Amino acid sequence: MVVGSSGSVGGSDRRSWTFFALLALFCVYMAFLYGPMAVIYVLSFQGENGGVTFPMTGFSLVWFADIWLPGQMANIPESFNRSVTLAATVSILSTVMAVAAGLAFRRNFPGSAFIFYLALWFRIYWRFRHGHPGPLPKQKGVFFYVGKYTHFSLLIALAGMLISGPVMAWSGGYPVRVFHLFAIPSPISINAGLFTVMHDAHVFFATWLAIGALAHIGGSAKHFFFDND
Repeated sequence: MVVGSSGSVGGSDRRSWTFFALLALFCVYMAFLYGPMAVIYVLSFQGENGGVTFPMTGFSLVWFADIWLPGQMANIPESFNRSVTLAATVSILSTVMAVAAGLAFRRNFPGSAFIFYLALWFRIYWRFRHGHPGPLPKQKGVFFYVGKYTHFSLLIALAGMLISGPVMAWSGGYPVRVFHLFAIPSPISINAGLFTVMHDAHVFFATWLAIGALAHIGGSAKHFFFDND
């Protein structure tokens, strides 16, 4: 047996498809995180008749020169202080919430699964109770309705998973544990046929949810890169 310098057998260093999937997701995340700043950096070299949208109308440094004109610096200190205060507040809150959420996922506290289950149902109820937001100025025609019903289909798929999951467990003879203190025994007897149906439904809704999430990301990209809203 030959072990290469990378520590793998035979010197091969093959990575699984999940590595590349997560790498692609990370790249998309970084693009959404830093993409707006990169766009503003590029548009700051816009020509005199240009604005903050593409396509660019020439190349110039006129907007940088305008900063030093009399009166242009008046609002910068106030805006800077406001931005620093907002950034500090958001950083503190997001750090506290992210660490708390990370610890909750890493070490399940009593009732974490039940609370998460109720939170998902509340999210579904809230959206159907209050409806979908109205269209933005550029959200007209078929694209608005595609986005609207894609959103609702995601909630339906999520509800399907929340229903099929417990039924699948019960029909398989497994209890549903609550608060890590007690378990809800199956109200039905073991039923292999129902278990198969609920398992297939669970997989179907999970696939539906994944496809809908990708469509949702595509719609967000359309709004950012093409609609500028």
